[in-house]
Amino acid sequence: MARQRALDLARPPRLMMAPMIDIVFLLIIFFMFTHLTVVAGQLDARLPASPGLFPAREARPELFSRTIHIECRRRAGVQEVRVNGELTPDLEALYRRLLFIRSEVVRPIVLIDADDAASVGLVVGVFDTCRRAGFADINFTPPTQETPAP
Repeated sequence: MARQRALDLARPPRLMMAPMIDIVFLLIIFFMFTHLTVVAGQLDARLPASPGLFPAREARPELFSRTIHIECRRRAGVQEVRVNGELTPDLEALYRRLLFIRSEVVRPIVLIDADDAASVGLVVGVFDTCRRAGFADINFTPPTQETPAP
């Protein structure tokens, strides 16, 4: 035992780098995540009071003054897209209409209201068209819950 102790005293102490590198990486990850939560807290988010998104026909005039309401429906077997109640023939016409609206309205909000019969391809196409037109605030309205008759 005394011999081992003498050998330990004869060797100079070494600095172990592997645990230090691990700690540095853990600290980097910790600070990255704490910074992301601080940045996420500073985002301009308009959250609804109810669970899910607010219904499309909710009476809030201050919100709908800059809201673009897009309906995706299937009626009589035909897919149709309406922008603020007006029928658009195809996605290219929707794109042109959205560009015009975007030039007129400051920080517009897009609400996509799709019924159960609308195809997923149409809804995704409408969403992609909104993104292509430069809209960042695109929301989907939840399906309306029908109350059973008493």
